[in-house]
Amino acid sequence: MMYNVTPEDVSMIMKFSSNAPIIHVSVNTNPTFSIQAIITISNKHHFSINKYHPNAISNINLNRRHLGDNFDERIQQRHQSFVVTADNRHIISTGYWDKSFRVQNTDIAKITQVLYGLFVIVTCVCRSEVTIAGNCFLATGSRDCTVCIW
Repeated sequence: MMYNVTPEDVSMIMKFSSNAPIIHVSVNTNPTFSIQAIITISNKHHFSINKYHPNAISNINLNRRHLGDNFDERIQQRHQSFVVTADNRHIISTGYWDKSFRVQNTDIAKITQVLYGLFVIVTCVCRSEVTIAGNCFLATGSRDCTVCIW
């Protein structure tokens, strides 16, 4: 009985047409944000911005965009390789061969910033909670066991 899902428990169902597994899901549906969305990233580095409408029957706004092709092939991308800002406007991604991590605008699918500062490939990233002023910290980890707070 505990594992039975009733239709009232499901808020939204999304279907994806690609055969690529989803490796990252970020849900930022706070009503105070201008963009309430569920952002998904596949292992082929495609991301989708799925506008969150709790009363909609289905979500057909699944425009897929690409994060780029500069990822190091030796690194297996996982959920901790990506983080989405609280306002859903940027995706921060790691695993690039040039030892950088990148900030990509989700609206126009363009890289807005490339950050360097580690001596080996950046393998993971996470975000702190957002402060009242709207700021947060990023923590990046790399292959040599270094953690940087940004």
